[in-house]
Amino acid sequence: MKRPQLVCDTGKKKWPCRLNKDWSIRISRLKGRVKKPYYYRTKNKGEKCRNRLRLDPNGLVTIYSGYGTDGCSVVPDFKNALPGCVLHDALRQATTIDPSCPWSRRESDVIFRKVMKSYGFNRFGRWIYYLGVAGPIGWLYSKWTKKFNPPKSKVCK
Repeated sequence: MKRPQLVCDTGKKKWPCRLNKDWSIRISRLKGRVKKPYYYRTKNKGEKCRNRLRLDPNGLVTIYSGYGTDGCSVVPDFKNALPGCVLHDALRQATTIDPSCPWSRRESDVIFRKVMKSYGFNRFGRWIYYLGVAGPIGWLYSKWTKKFNPPKSKVCK
């Protein structure tokens, strides 16, 4: 399976890595969720709207080139975990910012664990990473960032 290709700027504090080219992955759990493609599009102050993510009716998720991520956040970016981390960032950003998003935070977390498995990340590591995003740490992190560092992006259609 293809892996996301990231280019990182170590001097940048927030979202230091960008996708070098579009990356797609088929998520069977999201198949049939939409009748026509769903686009997660955002803009920051002074920018034009940009496509960040697309979900096709057949479950194909595409994250567009230039998408910013911090990889696996506060844990190591192991090569077999990184695809799940990048996808999880994109899915969670959509659920946080776009009220019309066709999946939930919980689904984003479950998909995260399954994608890491499909890329060969070991069982113990998958559960540790999953607990970090779906357990108390992930819950507290979400509450903290929502309160003290709210998203600066706005959804555009």
